[in-house]
Amino acid sequence: MYLPVLLPDLVRRELSIDDILALIASKHEITTQDIQDIFKLDITTTHKVLDFLTRFDFVKLKRQYVVLNETMKSLFD
Repeated sequence: MYLPVLLPDLVRRELSIDDILALIASKHEITTQDIQDIFKLDITTTHKVLDFLTRFDFVKLKRQYVVLNETMKSLFD
């Protein structure tokens, strides 16, 4: 399930967005700022895309999304 689908339920649980990001970040080796950067990624300009590609390699990024997905699932177990 995608994060935007899960967010309303998490907010109903009275977790702030910062709490949610901190919880996700605590499960793997990225910071809450990294998560914010990923979700607010603006790929409308070449500069932004190149900045993104230089900061995250695809293997690491895929692993982060897998862990993020597993973390979101674990919140509902």
